[in-house]
Amino acid sequence: MNKTELTETIQSYDNSVEGFCNAIAKLTNYNETYDALAQNIQDNCAILELASGPAQISAYILKTKKACVTCVDLSKKMLAAAEKKLKNCANCITADFCMGNITDFSSGKKYDAVILGFGIPYLDSSQTEQCIKNAAENLTKNGSIFYISFMEGTKCGFEKTSFGGENKFFINYHTKQAVQNCLEKYGFSVQQTWALPYTESDGSVTTDRIFLCRKMNEQPVRKGQ
Repeated sequence: MNKTELTETIQSYDNSVEGFCNAIAKLTNYNETYDALAQNIQDNCAILELASGPAQISAYILKTKKACVTCVDLSKKMLAAAEKKLKNCANCITADFCMGNITDFSSGKKYDAVILGFGIPYLDSSQTEQCIKNAAENLTKNGSIFYISFMEGTKCGFEKTSFGGENKFFINYHTKQAVQNCLEKYGFSVQQTWALPYTESDGSVTTDRIFLCRKMNEQPVRKGQ
């Protein structure tokens, strides 16, 4: 995604905050993936949610786990929605809200879990690799958790969405194998996967892929280098 495409997409999200929040509030088909994530993290953990939007995944986790949460997004209005949501979560120990790029974000802290819910649809393949590499660098040592979701496919371009009205968003689709290869390259072991159908506003159905991963080791050094 180039700068112009990114700027228009961020503006579309700023324009669509209310519609987006209302739409995701009605969705329950991802809950089993959130439950699996919650089962794999401990109380009093540190969570980094990249491309957080209104922090719906962190808020779901906070129903059952106490945590310190850091939300990162490029939409100022989405971060405001995240702050509003998390301040009402009794299990939220602390919450930080940062405008930043998910490909190179660093707070100087390490996290027990990184959540990247539908963030890479706004990244091309090289940006996605950088984002996954950055997620690995933000996690604590072996055993920490990484949740990542995306739409499966090979196309890219501007699209309207079920929540955005006339606003358009630049979307990149990714293949399961390409994302899995990248995860393995940076030391992640995929523990669970899901393939969930999603009906678009035009009636077409896309496949949402979700990987729950564990960071097993540092990036291996290639032989001969």
